[in-house]
Amino acid sequence: MSVLVRLRHCERLLTVFPCSARSDVPVHDTLSELLDTMSSSELEFFSKLDHEADKIEKFYVSREEMAQEQLDSLEGDIKELKEYHHLHRVRIHKLISF
Repeated sequence: MSVLVRLRHCERLLTVFPCSARSDVPVHDTLSELLDTMSSSELEFFSKLDHEADKIEKFYVSREEMAQEQLDSLEGDIKELKEYHHLHRVRIHKLISF
């Protein structure tokens, strides 16, 4: 997610939760107004911060995918065990019935 996308999300939050309670915090009506107030070093900082946030997000997405694969595998194993258990009980029941 790019800095601009994140800032647009923040812009939507600011419209929902305006920070007008604090008079020392300037309120910007648009994203472009906010970007215009930032220095090049601030924009660079947020770009680097965004890059790091993307790396963290990718890490956790990959972990989530791995966990989902493990869950799917375990669910398959449980299904096989239930089927084996059922077949085993049927066989024992047939042996006892004779």
